[in-house]
Amino acid sequence: MESVWRQTGVKPPALDDLVELPPEMSYVWEYFLRLNSKRTSNGFGVNPIPFSEIESFFKLNQIEYSPDEVQLIEMLDNVAMEYFQKEAEKNNKNNKTKK
Repeated sequence: MESVWRQTGVKPPALDDLVELPPEMSYVWEYFLRLNSKRTSNGFGVNPIPFSEIESFFKLNQIEYSPDEVQLIEMLDNVAMEYFQKEAEKNNKNNKTKK
């Protein structure tokens, strides 16, 4: 969204509601971003990040993880999925009004 802001000069409203993560959680955020970049879709929208992908990510990167870290990634993914759903609904609504 920051890229959109830089390119258009128009700040997306979603950037007004951002909450800064505590520094202690920044590494989990980085894990989530890396996992998010590998997210799949099903033709109707994006899929949640499966636990198998999370486990594979940690194993391939030789990262020891705790259940709490997995839960945090799941919570971040739930927020992302809600965002993707809202965006899809907005796009569908806009497409219907254009017809």
